Amino acid sequence: MDALNGEREGRGEEALAIGIGINRGMVTYGNIGSPDRLDFTVLGPAVNVASRIQDLCKVLGEPALATAAVASCWPDDFTSRGSHGVHGVAEPVEVHALKF
Repeated sequence: MDALNGEREGRGEEALAIGIGINRGMVTYGNIGSPDRLDFTVLGPAVNVASRIQDLCKVLGEPALATAAVASCWPDDFTSRGSHGVHGVAEPVEVHALKF
């Protein structure tokens, strides 16, 4: 991303940034739509939480955030960034940033 943004800056273009939200849990997945227009998608509360914590990447200045359910699987690779309220979830969600 740094190399790409360096090229973009040289052309006078705006820098790009990404945010990745990682969660684990039960989901429903598959093709949804009509025979003329099928879209593969993933649905469920776990997906919704991942999407919501992705939104926190910009707020917290992190390129990737994961829930405690993910971070607990690789505790040496994550550091807690605290609990945050997320839309659609009653309790605050503890988020963790990847250690780079």
